[in-house]
Amino acid sequence: MLNAVDERTEEYMASKSKAERKSLGQFFTSKSAARFMASLFTIPCQSAIRILDPGAGSGVLSAALIERLESG
Repeated sequence: MLNAVDERTEEYMASKSKAERKSLGQFFTSKSAARFMASLFTIPCQSAIRILDPGAGSGVLSAALIERLESG
């Protein structure tokens, strides 16, 4: 999932100039930064958890956390 989100983000970024994205206030978290941030999360010992993603973009932070949860 994380790779798919990252690929689509890269495609979007390639379709817009840096100046255009900056004028729109669009700044995207890298896959490596998202994985690092997901590594900081303490996973509770319960069957269900709720996460509020602080991002407002492609969902890379949620995807990185889901990747971490799936890997155990």
